[in-house]
Amino acid sequence: MRAERAAISHAELLDYMQQRGFTPGAAADVVGRLEKSGAMLNLSGTILLRPGEVAEALAMVLPSSLETATERLRAAQQELAALDAQQAKIGRRAAWRQHGLVWGGLSSQLALWGLMYRLTFWELSWDEPICFFVGGGQALMCYAYFMLTRREFTWEAALERYVGRWEATELQRAGWDARHYARLKVEVQRLGELVQAAQQQEERQRLAEAQQQQEEPAQGVSAAEGKNDA
Repeated sequence: MRAERAAISHAELLDYMQQRGFTPGAAADVVGRLEKSGAMLNLSGTILLRPGEVAEALAMVLPSSLETATERLRAAQQELAALDAQQAKIGRRAAWRQHGLVWGGLSSQLALWGLMYRLTFWELSWDEPICFFVGGGQALMCYAYFMLTRREFTWEAALERYVGRWEATELQRAGWDARHYARLKVEVQRLGELVQAAQQQEERQRLAEAQQQQEEPAQGVSAAEGKNDA
């Protein structure tokens, strides 16, 4: 369908996907994701399946917009780079926090092992009750984690969940807007396509002008030779 048609209505596209086995919800979700990624362009209910050709056509109609589009692209890229740097900074802090938690967990396990060793061989000389309560307590904590998250407890999952929440909280405190970041990435991609299409159009025009300039002297020489022959 994509190779045969350049545009299709939104309702027709959803019907087409449902005929291919998609549920209505899944079809709407896939179409939304394709629109956000820039693979399709929604123009007042009409889906343009070839946004790159649209950008090239705009560049041909509005060649003077290249400078403006380039400035907008540069500004959007600078803003996106600043957001990427902010996210990377918080990501590095989250990585260090994860590193500290891993080593802290190892230290706590070593401390627990040392305490059990002392209680077993110095204080009580009987390890069954202590081992039972410690093992049972760990099992209860794992089950409580399952009740809260509905996921099987693993150290990796628990660590990623905790650090992920901490990173999301820090990003929110820093005023990092995920929706604005996503929109900015789409804008950079679309402006890049527009600028590239305009540059390609200018290059084609330059080559055409150069070819025309080369053909004009040849035509003049041919005309002169024809007059001399006459």
